[in-house]
Amino acid sequence: MMPLNGKGAGRMFTVKLDAGIRCAVMVHGLSRREAAKRFGVHRNTFPKMLQFSVPPPSGLF
Repeated sequence: MMPLNGKGAGRMFTVKLDAGIRCAVMVHGLSRREAAKRFGVHRNTFPKMLQFSVPPPSGLF
C-alpha cells in the first residue's frame, strides 16, 4: 500500500495502513524495523503512528 500523496516528507498514510502497522507491532509483536520493511514505511515514522490509539486528524503534526 502506498501513501496517498506520493514520495517525500509529510506523506499521508491511509487509515488501513496505519491500523495494519499498529496491529503488527502492538498485537503480533513484530519489531518496528521488520514492520517498516514489510509495510514500506521509514522506521522513524512509527513513534508518531503508535502515539495514538486511532490516527489523528490530518494537520495535527
